[in-house]
Amino acid sequence: MKTAKILFLLLLLGTMPHLTAQKQAKYADRGDALIYYEVSGQGKPVVILHGGLGNIDGYTSLADSLKKAHKVIAISFRGHNRSTLGNRPYSFGLFAEDIIAVLDNEKERKASVVGFSDGGVTAYCLAALYPQRIDRIISLAGCFRYSDYKPEGVNWIKTVTGKDRLGADASPNDLARMDSLITYMRPLWQTEVYLSKEAAATIQSPTLIIGGDKDFFFETACFEEAHCTIPNSELVILPNTGHNLNQPEIIHKHIVPFLKE
Repeated sequence: MKTAKILFLLLLLGTMPHLTAQKQAKYADRGDALIYYEVSGQGKPVVILHGGLGNIDGYTSLADSLKKAHKVIAISFRGHNRSTLGNRPYSFGLFAEDIIAVLDNEKERKASVVGFSDGGVTAYCLAALYPQRIDRIISLAGCFRYSDYKPEGVNWIKTVTGKDRLGADASPNDLARMDSLITYMRPLWQTEVYLSKEAAATIQSPTLIIGGDKDFFFETACFEEAHCTIPNSELVILPNTGHNLNQPEIIHKHIVPFLKE
C-alpha cells in the first residue's frame, strides 16, 4: 500500500510543471486519503483554504500577496484538485483534522487560517476544536449551518452536477471525478449544523469575518450572527459584492493588514 501511494505521488508530482522552485508540492498521508498542499514563502505560517468544489489554483494572487511575509500553506480539501477522495463520510470536523495533519507534517505548532466559503466554515471549526493550534482566522463567506443558505443556495446544493462546474467540454474522466466529489459533498452541505453556536462562542482567536451584501448563498444576517457569537471578532460587509471574495482589493485592504496585526 505504501509503495502504491509513493508511486501515485511521483506520477502526480511529475505532471506539475507550473510549480516553481519557490513553491513546494507536498502530501499529507491520512490513511484513507492523500491531502495535497503547496508551500511558499517564509515567516509565520498562514493556511489558505479554498471553497467547496474549488481548488487552490484560484488563490495564486492571495498566496503571492501573503508569501512576502508568511510561510503560505495552500491546502486542497480531500477529493478536491490533487487530493484523493478517501472513504470516510465528509464533515467539517474531518476537514479540520486534515488541516491539522498538514500542520503536523510541516512541524508547525500554530498557524493563521484564511478560508473561503467551505474553507471559512473549516476555519471556524479549526479555531473552536484546536484553539492551541490556531492564531488568527479570516472567514470569507462562511456559515454555521445548512439553514443559513438562501433558497437559491439550497437548490444549487441539491442540483449541481459535474457538468455545471466544469462545462460540457470537460473530459469524461474529469466529469466523473467531479460527480464523485459532489456525491461526497452533498451530504456534508446538507448537515443540519456545521458548528454549534455554543462551540463558536468558545473561539478565542482574533477573527475577521467578511461577507458581501449580494452573496448568492447567504444573507448578511449569517455573517452578523457569526460576529455576535464569536467574542474577539471583526465584521466587514462589502457593498455590491457577491459570494466571490477572492479579489485583489479585498486581499490588500482587509486580509493582509489583519494578518499583520
